[in-house]
Amino acid sequence: GLQSPGSYRSDRHIRCFARLTNRNNKGLFINDGIAITKFAGNININRNAGQFLNNIFADESSTAIPPVSEKMRHAIGGLAETMADNMAIFAPNANSYRRLIPESFVPLTPNWGYNHRSVSLRIPVSGAADTRIEHRVAGADANPYLVMAAILAGLHHGLTQRCDPGEMIAGGQVITDEVITLPTRWESALQKFRDSQTMPRYLGEEYHKIYTMVKSAECDEYNARISPLDYASYLRAV
Repeated sequence: GLQSPGSYRSDRHIRCFARLTNRNNKGLFINDGIAITKFAGNININRNAGQFLNNIFADESSTAIPPVSEKMRHAIGGLAETMADNMAIFAPNANSYRRLIPESFVPLTPNWGYNHRSVSLRIPVSGAADTRIEHRVAGADANPYLVMAAILAGLHHGLTQRCDPGEMIAGGQVITDEVITLPTRWESALQKFRDSQTMPRYLGEEYHKIYTMVKSAECDEYNARISPLDYASYLRAV
């Protein structure tokens, strides 16, 4: 059903997506201290130490809402810093970009906020134990394995490089004059992915190169096809 302008939810798709990813990935991530859950195209990331005794994303000594720890800020910073580079993974084909339009509750810039459904990285309302990041960028047509790899790369990059995520957007804050900094066209996303200095280190240089070549060829083939819209719009006008 319709969830927000330009956003639809399919329960059947959700069940298939969850079955695909949970069976193969969730146990692996839990063993590594990272819990990842999926729902309605969004991915929730909860980082714990040891046997889920402490959530390092929450500062339990803080009275702020949410109680964001420095590690959580760095993790968000890394996800934000690598987001544009990974749009070719999060939105893997031409149709993926049709939902990326302003005022449609979709991610257009790597911002973050508390309980805010217009940002790319949302911190849902929760207690300290389950403070987490909701990654709202990837569409339902994205490869779940590559999405997980890209997100984990962003987390690791942020934690190791101590990336600054910038100012948090408060819950209920109206975003005026929405700035678009993420690629909103397939070609520009592939160019950002091709030029990335970070992702080859995580995906491997060979895989990064092959993915770029294959998807660029797919994009070129798509653009070379003449659609019925071209005939309807230009045949008698040009």
